[in-house]
Amino acid sequence: MLRVWRGMEMRPHGGWGGRSRTARVKVGGGADGRVRVVVEGELEGERVKVRAAVAVLVVGWVWSASGQAIGVRFDREDYVVQPGASVAIQVSLDTTLAKGLYSYGEVLVYDPLAGRVVDLDSIVVPTELNFNGVEGPGALKHISDGAVGVKGTVDFFAQSTASYSGRVLATFKILPLAPGDYVLKLKPFNTLGPTESVFIGGDGTKLDDQIGFGSAQLHVIPEPSGMALMMWGGSVFLLKRSLRRLSSLRRAAHG
Repeated sequence: MLRVWRGMEMRPHGGWGGRSRTARVKVGGGADGRVRVVVEGELEGERVKVRAAVAVLVVGWVWSASGQAIGVRFDREDYVVQPGASVAIQVSLDTTLAKGLYSYGEVLVYDPLAGRVVDLDSIVVPTELNFNGVEGPGALKHISDGAVGVKGTVDFFAQSTASYSGRVLATFKILPLAPGDYVLKLKPFNTLGPTESVFIGGDGTKLDDQIGFGSAQLHVIPEPSGMALMMWGGSVFLLKRSLRRLSSLRRAAHG
């Protein structure tokens, strides 16, 4: 039996199907501490009941559950690349969530002097998370000066909505330009304000308070200059000539 209910009406930005539709959302907590949600709206003349995950993301209000920290990390601590050569940077959970994941959102922050993100199409997310809530297919992607973010959900309109059980969240491709050492950081992708619930577990649990974001280093190493190559090649030539001369002297001494 539900002990708390909250009701509200909402109109998704842009409407459903190009038309403004109203959805009635009820959110409540049961005695077992689990979230109970009912969402009712109209889509192309048909009444739609969306699963609990929809309201958890749209309303941005759920009960938090205590637990250990969950890391959102880079796949490496250090990335080494030459200017003009793109580097793929993968972001993943550092552990597999027992209940899976319904929604997520992270921003990769870097020094604009380091370079730029190739383009929106270069941002790759798992197929299961390539949705934007009630807006449908296609996770939300955004590129700005010194930052790139992606935010998505599972498919809320699938016949059987399943949580995401994998660990990989996204892969970003950056094109470094200026040589140097740069810090890469991660932070949550908030679009609805600081109280928004971004990371939601497969059981409707708000995970944001448990998330810890990692950092990494990007080392952009310039290619050796022509003069440096010539000096290196000359040194090798002189070394080989010296070794040949030393070998000749030894043979003469033992001859």
